[in-house]
Amino acid sequence: MRNTKPSPNVVPFRGEMYPQAVPEITPPAQQSNTSFILFFCLCLVGAGIGLGATLTYNSTDQVQIREMQQQLQQLNQVKKQLCTGV
Repeated sequence: MRNTKPSPNVVPFRGEMYPQAVPEITPPAQQSNTSFILFFCLCLVGAGIGLGATLTYNSTDQVQIREMQQQLQQLNQVKKQLCTGV
């Protein structure tokens, strides 16, 4: 014989339709500005490094050093030409 006693896990169908559970829609969390602020700070640091490098390269001391190096190379070429007799 079949067991006609319903078990606690089985719900007998009586012709009633239950609405499906609608999942709650939660609004998306607002993104924090942390990533934007970090990106902005990194851009400022990069711009500062670039500006500092440009100012250092164009400073009067650096320009003098480069000119002296060019003059030293020219003097070494003249010296080599005079010593070898070419």
